[in-house]
Amino acid sequence: MNDCLPCKAGFYCFESGIGNLVSSGDKYKCPPGHFCQSGYNYKPVTCIGGSYIDDLTSPTQAITFEQVFVGSTNIADSIEDCGFCPRGYMCPPGTGYRYSNPCPPGYFCPPGSGYPVLCPPGYFCEGTCSGCKESEECPEGFFCEAGTAIPKPCGAQEVCPKGSAGPSVRGLRAEDCAPGTYLNVDDCFTCEPGFVCVEFTNQKYPISLEKEGGYQCPVGHFCPSGTTKDTIKKCPVGTFRRTLGGKSIEDCEVCPENSAQNREGSNVCILCGQGSAPSKDRSTCNCLGAFRTWQSSTNSCVCQTGYMAAVITQEQQTSTQNLDCRPLIEPICPDDQFVNNENRCQLKSDCASSAYCNGEGGQYDEELDNCFCNNMPNEPTFFCDAQCSLEALKAFFTKDGKIELNSAGRSRVFEKEDFGEALYLDGLACPIQRCQIMSRRLVDGRMVASEEAS
Repeated sequence: MNDCLPCKAGFYCFESGIGNLVSSGDKYKCPPGHFCQSGYNYKPVTCIGGSYIDDLTSPTQAITFEQVFVGSTNIADSIEDCGFCPRGYMCPPGTGYRYSNPCPPGYFCPPGSGYPVLCPPGYFCEGTCSGCKESEECPEGFFCEAGTAIPKPCGAQEVCPKGSAGPSVRGLRAEDCAPGTYLNVDDCFTCEPGFVCVEFTNQKYPISLEKEGGYQCPVGHFCPSGTTKDTIKKCPVGTFRRTLGGKSIEDCEVCPENSAQNREGSNVCILCGQGSAPSKDRSTCNCLGAFRTWQSSTNSCVCQTGYMAAVITQEQQTSTQNLDCRPLIEPICPDDQFVNNENRCQLKSDCASSAYCNGEGGQYDEELDNCFCNNMPNEPTFFCDAQCSLEALKAFFTKDGKIELNSAGRSRVFEKEDFGEALYLDGLACPIQRCQIMSRRLVDGRMVASEEAS
């Protein structure tokens, strides 16, 4: 028994009758992740967590006869021989190969790790792999809870600065409020009556579309609660509103006495002219005389087509607008006579007499069927100079079928219907932007226009 030697360092002599340890190959070598001390009845000791022993310190290294039998060896025989686990890997107790356990996603492994360390909040850890980031701060717009491998994006209503461990709910902005609402601190409220909330409205009572996203209800309209630019209400026919901020239909005033309004969304009413009175609903002016129609362009009652006003003296009445119009009957004159301006027959030869045209006489024009005085110059400027021509009322027929009246650079456009039956265009059409009406004549009691391109 005295001839039996103690088991050498780096080997585990787990049975009796062992001869040469080296010649036995790997049978008795100390298992990976352990170190084996020299002596009797010693068992392999496990390397602690965070350390390892692999083939670099295994007993397969070449050793001499003296090292085996005398006891001098460089094989690990103590805890100091357990290597420090490298960065990015973990070495549980008893680890042999140092690269056996790469760090998993959501964790990081500093040098000497026996187990992975959970990635801290505000950081993400991709684990150990080619091109992976061991640990990096969470980027802006994302959040990283503890153990995050891939950053998570923030939601639409959330705020995530750099290094966020979790999303924060951000306060509302005006952009979050729908049309018809406005932002008040941290919530969207329905637009106040009398105002229009277009979009991104940031004031309870907006007055600037550019700065505040809304404005006061325009004149001629009313705006209930929650009004958008597409839901503004027009004051109905027969009513008006002069000021901003109408809240309900009750804010639209009925046209006052002797006035009317035939259009929606108006801020004024039209005074009914002499000889007319407003309808009960104030939607139009009704003429008092028979066979008359109200002409909104001139705000007066004119005789209907085929009728003419009664011819009376000034002593009888200063206006004929409230009288009935009578049928227009043009007399049938002999061949040597024509119908004068008083709708009576007159001899054509009278045109040349000294009694005509203030004693200077004139001449009869066969084509126009009328007399023209000799003492009247033919030059247009005699009747109207440049200033007069500028201020003179001119009539145009537009390409889209409307009537434009122009004077001194100011113009106003009317619908044909505004003239009632007093205007007869007889198929008149304008092929360009507008055509000037150059002449007018009566045919069967109606005004017939001829046009010229302008």
